[in-house]
Amino acid sequence: MKKKLYSKEESVQKQYGKSKFRIQKAINPSFDALSDFVASLPDSKSLPGKTIYSGRNDVSVVEIDGIRLSIKSYNRLTDVNRLLYGTLRKSKAQRAYEHAFALTNRGIETPMPVAFIDCFKHRILQKSYFICLYVNYPPLSDFIARPIAESEALFRALGRFTYRLHLCGVYHNDYNMGNILVMNSAPDYDFCLIDNNRMHFGKYSRRKSMKSMRRMILPADRYAIVGAAYAEASQTSDIGTVSKMLFYRDALALFYRFKQKVKKLRHLLGFKSRHHSTPESSTGSL
Repeated sequence: MKKKLYSKEESVQKQYGKSKFRIQKAINPSFDALSDFVASLPDSKSLPGKTIYSGRNDVSVVEIDGIRLSIKSYNRLTDVNRLLYGTLRKSKAQRAYEHAFALTNRGIETPMPVAFIDCFKHRILQKSYFICLYVNYPPLSDFIARPIAESEALFRALGRFTYRLHLCGVYHNDYNMGNILVMNSAPDYDFCLIDNNRMHFGKYSRRKSMKSMRRMILPADRYAIVGAAYAEASQTSDIGTVSKMLFYRDALALFYRFKQKVKKLRHLLGFKSRHHSTPESSTGSL
């Protein structure tokens, strides 16, 4: 029986400023000492520490009591999603937290989860944070431009790692070069997964496995190396494996091109984007 590594979720009412929120949170028992810090996040006007990314989401790095943390605030949520996360679906922060433990239980490296905290008002998600230990590994995208002589072993290791993921029933729905971190140098390459909220788990499926790699944007020669290593590990045809990978990648690219054309057409017709800011957000980032 697998040990349950995370504490039971807690749902309480809490006052922040003039507004009262329903707070849903969970804290890794190993980091109970950070409970007050986690609870204070929704009351902050901006993320504490140094901001290392700002855009669709905000990410900062801060050191608390000698522990270096990464804090992610989920920003651009549509009104529909805010309602869904308040009623029917788990928030991105909660999924990132729970998926991190699911990966760890399967022997897959990911930054250690510390906590998540969600704030709701009238069943509408207002603020959402995921906190984990900070890691300073380079993303796989940093290695793409290197000569094949220097990077072939790395991309072969990626193919084997990806097959191990799928064999464990892990399907990362945003499996791209920025979300795969390189932990070790040659010859003992290993990888660490981040941005894990878009992920699902299940039995091994050849079709789902090939489809899950559709967001890997690589030059054709690197793509072939990854596919050949995956095929060798899974004892399948390398030509068949690479062909399936390319099929799903090209289908996604075609979908995005179609989506861009629709977006341009909507713009020409005078339609506007439906992203709205939320008055309840004191940070201005949700």
